[in-house]
Amino acid sequence: MLDVMPSQPSITVLLFAHERPAALAVSSAQAWELRGPSAIHRIAAGQTVHVRLQVGRLEAEWGRNSDTAGAWNMRGAGTWTIRAKGRTLKSPGALQITPDGQALSTHIRVPIKTYLPGVMAAEFDSDNPNALEAMAICVRSFTRRALATPRHGRAATCDATHCQRFRPQERTVSRIEAAFQATRGQFRAWRDKVAETLWHAACGGRGSSALEAFQRQDVPYLVGGPDIRPSGRAWCDTPPGRWQWQTEITRDQWRNSLARAGLSVGTRTEPILRIVARGHSGRVARIQWGASAAQTLDAPTFWTTLGPTLGWKGLRSLHFDVSETATGWHVSGTGLGHGVGLCQAGAEARARAGWSREAILSAYFPGTRSIYTPEMP
Repeated sequence: MLDVMPSQPSITVLLFAHERPAALAVSSAQAWELRGPSAIHRIAAGQTVHVRLQVGRLEAEWGRNSDTAGAWNMRGAGTWTIRAKGRTLKSPGALQITPDGQALSTHIRVPIKTYLPGVMAAEFDSDNPNALEAMAICVRSFTRRALATPRHGRAATCDATHCQRFRPQERTVSRIEAAFQATRGQFRAWRDKVAETLWHAACGGRGSSALEAFQRQDVPYLVGGPDIRPSGRAWCDTPPGRWQWQTEITRDQWRNSLARAGLSVGTRTEPILRIVARGHSGRVARIQWGASAAQTLDAPTFWTTLGPTLGWKGLRSLHFDVSETATGWHVSGTGLGHGVGLCQAGAEARARAGWSREAILSAYFPGTRSIYTPEMP
């Protein structure tokens, strides 16, 4: 049997996980309290508090007032507006800000009933109930696993894509709330364990396995494989060509990316960019970057090495081909994301073709089943 969890638990989320800000601003439309170990400050509605690092401690400043503490806790009944690194997040919950090296560590504890729709608002958009309900079960299953095994120390999860994005303010949630209500308490399970319900935007017609993408051998229901309609067209190819992409990589971009990763071909040698191995799904498995056959990177390392230079809109997946140009390389590919688990574009297309949420989930997580427990909304 699955472990019993507290009824309607809360979850702690690490915010700004990618940005790691050294300063941020917090405000609320309602009055709230700023709490330190030795002081409690009453903050007026609409008043902004700026928090920054100050010699290993945190300085909070609002108007003409300021105070320092080793950690700040923020309590209020309203919705926080939190700004850092050019990004704004809005959410209710209990905030805590602590120093973390040269950056701030910002945690928010929110009720599950707030967290689940906040993830869906960031991760998936559809007007089809079956597609939304399938995704709702994925989000709930992922959250339950994170609560059982926190992924960021005391935070069960973070707001970045390698966990679940958490953006409750991104759009209205009436359809989303209806999907969670229709699937209330339902999880996807493999035998007696909550399934690892990963997802991605579009597979390009063939999903990847956990073994191929993450070198994981212990997930028998994340096997990937063809995701093709009876007509022979990819389920996610809607409209045709939507998930095809291309980008240009200059030699300087690639050289600089390698240097940031601690790799160098030398000042007199140009780097190369050559596919030397592919996985079962056709995705790139290994890239050669130098003249020596030993100078290679596995695909995940290649992605994280070049990613900061191109951004996610540049290198969208590992399902691509490379051709050399006068200034570098032309890359053309298909799909978006790692390709493991549920293909969101494919799930949407299946739902529009009349597939139920159970049929959709069984297609992407073969051998799993939906079960009900009352502990989580």
